[in-house]
Amino acid sequence: MTTPPPVRRRARSARALKILASLVTFFTFGGMTAFAAANIQNPAAPLKPPVSDSEPTATPAPTRTAVPRQRLTSAVPITSVQPLTRTHRS
Repeated sequence: MTTPPPVRRRARSARALKILASLVTFFTFGGMTAFAAANIQNPAAPLKPPVSDSEPTATPAPTRTAVPRQRLTSAVPITSVQPLTRTHRS
């Protein structure tokens, strides 16, 4: 018996990895779908806010407070130091 060249082994392992990743993705998606289908009408489901029977009350509009304006300056200050590198702007 002869052993296959390393290229074929790598190709086979890459194909097996792709198949394994696809199966994991498929079963994960199926599990999430089954969970969502089972808990769609569950009143005790997590992250579901309680529902009240009373009329909703209007929330007041937010008020604006005076904020002092900021003065913007250049991000790169101008200096009188000689440049250390030679670029087209130095």
